[in-house]
Amino acid sequence: MLIVIDGPSGAGKSSTAKAVARKAGIDYIDSGALYRGFTLLYVMNGQKKSKFFEVIEKDILSFIFYRDESRVSINGENVTEKLRSEEVSHNVSTVAAFPEVRDRVSVYLKKAALFHDCIAEGRDLGTVVFPDADLKFFLTADINERAMRRQKEMSVGIEEVDFNKVKENLVMRDDKDLSRKAAPLRKADDALEIDTTETTFDEQVNIILTEIEKHKKKQLT
Repeated sequence: MLIVIDGPSGAGKSSTAKAVARKAGIDYIDSGALYRGFTLLYVMNGQKKSKFFEVIEKDILSFIFYRDESRVSINGENVTEKLRSEEVSHNVSTVAAFPEVRDRVSVYLKKAALFHDCIAEGRDLGTVVFPDADLKFFLTADINERAMRRQKEMSVGIEEVDFNKVKENLVMRDDKDLSRKAAPLRKADDALEIDTTETTFDEQVNIILTEIEKHKKKQLT
């Protein structure tokens, strides 16, 4: 079974998908970690496209997804904790818009989902990468709520990140994700939309778990 969750940054895709993976006993695939891994490489190479494209041809990025955990490595070094840095967050929409990067991420995702029941989250999974997914969801939330969540996430273990900067970054990323030519962010026609602004975390997780059980029963009949 393949379940996909799409939606904008800060809507709760990652935390929800991880919880569903734990409760349903399936693997969690974080497409955002893939894009952030490529973005970290982009930043490490001075944000120069020509040099960046040379580096990614060497396939030095590696990814491991199992249950609710994901790990990204560069040349064997675990860089997962660096993926949520402000510099990576600021550049991820730029890198995600490169067709060459989207193609590579798509290949990684399809390989990861080939042999196991899993839940994957991203922005174009239900519309482009996995149009035939068994279940599709689209999570959204008010921009201020999303900014507060992302600020809290980015401030763990460091000095508090400025809320207005976080919100500005989210608005910019929304604009890029919605307007890019390559696989723009949009809700799949057959996706169930969940507004997480006022929904509790347990409620949104249970909505998805309920749909999974309905799908399983339907398969048995």
